[in-house]
Amino acid sequence: MRSEEKSQLKKFSNRLQSFYANWSKHQSPEWMDAKLVVFCAPPSSRYRCAASSSGYQCDPDQDSLNLFEWLFREWLDDAYIVLSPTEIYAVCTDRNYDCSYNAKFLSSFADEAKKRVGVDFVVKGKDSGRTLRETLVAMANGFRRPMRPPGVKEKEKEMEKVVVGFIGDKAPEIELTKWMEWKDVTDAFCRLAGFK
Repeated sequence: MRSEEKSQLKKFSNRLQSFYANWSKHQSPEWMDAKLVVFCAPPSSRYRCAASSSGYQCDPDQDSLNLFEWLFREWLDDAYIVLSPTEIYAVCTDRNYDCSYNAKFLSSFADEAKKRVGVDFVVKGKDSGRTLRETLVAMANGFRRPMRPPGVKEKEKEMEKVVVGFIGDKAPEIELTKWMEWKDVTDAFCRLAGFK
């Protein structure tokens, strides 16, 4: 392994540890009690990356893209990542562009994530057919807990909502189930990464 790759893996493991430690310690109120955290890179991110390499500034509001660069030291294209306390689930394009990397690139971090943080890093290509909504519902299902106020019968109890935190200027444009809700955790990440 080249020294540059070793340095990249070391920085990834240190920052991933910092992310999980901060998320666990400050889950409320900073991380809005989020059980999952999602961030996305749109297909057009490669163009912003190309502009940046040409001397232009990338969109400062793209905090979700900033997380990719902060964590992996690279820009990614057409991808999303969902983090839970036990798993990192990534789905990305199988194609390569000049300023983006494919599923093979993300897979190179799997061993480090397991060794340093104890989480499974699952990477899928877009052709796997699993949508972001399906991923979120499947991962959030394990956090569902019944709410049963005093005097409420068992069959009338409601399910406590599972908070899904998002990093970026807006939540992904998908409709969650009624027992899930979006909350913006961008500020928590920016404070951790020193962006604000």
